[in-house]
Amino acid sequence: MARIIRFDSSQARTPSGHRRYPRFDEVQGEIENTAIVRLGAGTALGEACRLMQRLRDGSSPDARTLLDRLDDVLVTVRKQHEHAAYIVGLKAATFRLDYPVRELLDERRAELDAPQEE
Repeated sequence: MARIIRFDSSQARTPSGHRRYPRFDEVQGEIENTAIVRLGAGTALGEACRLMQRLRDGSSPDARTLLDRLDDVLVTVRKQHEHAAYIVGLKAATFRLDYPVRELLDERRAELDAPQEE
């Protein structure tokens, strides 16, 4: 992704009147829009819902209870991954990744070591 979307640290200024990065719940709509509209996750989500409904329809009451628990766990995990993606995105935008990919470190060192053009 870093090769697709280049981050220019000179553009990392906070807009006037803003004193912080937006919170996760403030950007959740943008995350969902990106996943569903731009990355096409809506199709997969629809298919998952159809499959879950077919499983429920053909299951005993006990099995439906387990399917409901499974669905709750999957939703919780999805939310945790979204939150993690948000946090990592903020860290990446400010060059504060805990475990940066080796190629990125090498690429940044090369950029820093290269003579600056004026």
